[in-house]
Amino acid sequence: MALSTFIEHTGRSLEQVYDAGGMTHLRRLAGHLPPGDDRDLNWRFRTLLHYDDPARLAGLRDPRSAAPIEQLLLGYQLFHEATDLFGPADWLGRLNADLSAELGELAESARCAT
Repeated sequence: MALSTFIEHTGRSLEQVYDAGGMTHLRRLAGHLPPGDDRDLNWRFRTLLHYDDPARLAGLRDPRSAAPIEQLLLGYQLFHEATDLFGPADWLGRLNADLSAELGELAESARCAT
């Protein structure tokens, strides 16, 4: 189930979904995805809920095509350990396909909410 569909059918807000661990985490709990160890990273997506700028939302939708500075900003929001250093697109390999898809869904849901 897509994030927007889940919100529409349950009446939950984006904040409630991400307070619960994120959509990929909820899909795993429901048995729609195999078990995984990405809950902490998925939970950090809640730091992106304030995005309302079209350019930043486009960067969420397709981070690989975002400007290098936007890639770094997004990467360090998700992977913010002071000792964790990486280049603009290096962090993208840390996202599995489910989390990458969820970033796009989050961008669309945030766009519709503004």
